[in-house]
Amino acid sequence: MNSPLLAPEPTEVGQVSLLPPTSSTPLQTRRPFFLSALLLFWLMPRKYGPHLAAGTLRRAIIAHVVAIGVAILILSGPAIVMRGIGSISWHGIRVGLAAAVLHAATTSPGRQSTLSAILYIGCVPLAELCLLGLATLAMPWCAAGDSASSVWKRSVRLTYWATTIVIPFAVLAVAVGFTEYLEIRADSVELALALALILAGIVLLILFARMLLVGGYAYAGPPGGPAFALREPLCDDCGYCLLGLPLDARCPECGTPARESLPGGRRSAVAWAQRIRSPRGLVELARAHLAVLRGTSFFRRLAVQNQMRNARVFWWLSYIVMTLVVLAATRVVVNVLPMDVQVLEIGHVGILLMVAVFGLHSALMLPACLWSEFRYGIRDYRISAAVCCHCLPLRWPVIALVLAFAVLMTEPAKSRIEYSWFQLQVGRVHLGGPESAGLTLSVLIVAAIVFTWLRTCRAMRAVRFANV
Repeated sequence: MNSPLLAPEPTEVGQVSLLPPTSSTPLQTRRPFFLSALLLFWLMPRKYGPHLAAGTLRRAIIAHVVAIGVAILILSGPAIVMRGIGSISWHGIRVGLAAAVLHAATTSPGRQSTLSAILYIGCVPLAELCLLGLATLAMPWCAAGDSASSVWKRSVRLTYWATTIVIPFAVLAVAVGFTEYLEIRADSVELALALALILAGIVLLILFARMLLVGGYAYAGPPGGPAFALREPLCDDCGYCLLGLPLDARCPECGTPARESLPGGRRSAVAWAQRIRSPRGLVELARAHLAVLRGTSFFRRLAVQNQMRNARVFWWLSYIVMTLVVLAATRVVVNVLPMDVQVLEIGHVGILLMVAVFGLHSALMLPACLWSEFRYGIRDYRISAAVCCHCLPLRWPVIALVLAFAVLMTEPAKSRIEYSWFQLQVGRVHLGGPESAGLTLSVLIVAAIVFTWLRTCRAMRAVRFANV
């Protein structure tokens, strides 16, 4: 009798055997030195991240509290130097905090005084709840083949450790105050310093996102989860177990050839991943976008097992290309349809739109992963996250409609474009051309978002039995 953990011995024609795990051997856990992790994690998240995420929650919270304390000391450094060390005491700090709360309560008008005081007092637990929410949203990016509960715990620890970025933020804030203290008079030098500080702030924000997205790339600890065990081969179309069938057989349930569902069969890496460094890489990327928009046939042939790295590359390249296209389109609109800067900045709308696309994608990724787990049985969040990354081209209709809405709502557009096709009568209220056009586009935007969600669910359904 064959052991359940061993593949059956092949016959002369060959039989379908158990498939290997999709994750490699986990990293051996180690405990990094606390001080070095506290000061260097934001610079080397790939080195420290997996081991910090596998550590204890107590150690992560201590790092979070210590980082905030160090940042406060750095920010109060100039005041300590100016007033002297002896002027700072714990009693003075408590008195100052109490005075700040009372001042906020007394200066707020009317009924808002109590609310303001509550917000001041409750800002700490509110901030901690926001951290937990951020950790929950980062779960798909931290998936490494372990179970959902393990992914959430690792994401929470990683988020607390990521707050150590407040230390370089505090250093940057002190540098800003130091440049103002110098009272630089030269406009060119002052502008250069301001741009340098803004750039430094943007870089720190990018590093914070990198700590969350890169820190949990690998799993460290005992091998537990859906990706660390041998797998039963399933039919790619119906999910029938093919274990023990001849390789040249067909699925008894739906008739799909067994070889189609196995490695080397239907599913493979997309063409853009194989030619990403060649001049045809962008052409293949555009073809992949068109294939995703046309239907789910793209996902019926997409390799999703252990493909998170390629999926992330696809997402970032697609996002960069989409951002460049949006900025170019807004530039063309500004040139064709001149407008007062005070009325609307189409370029700013384009930038805000792509930021909203990033936020919308991040917010929808976790619900999609949860839906795929409970509806389709996909327990490995890396598969769901890879599908969500490849679904980014489905945002093209939303982007186009939002840009059209931004253009049509400008005064120059209202005065130059004929709205004879957009006349609506809602009860006794008559909506003119611009108003009815805006309402129509708003409905289409909502429909496009619903379309994106439904197509993402169909893509999840297409990969639920994928062996590759």
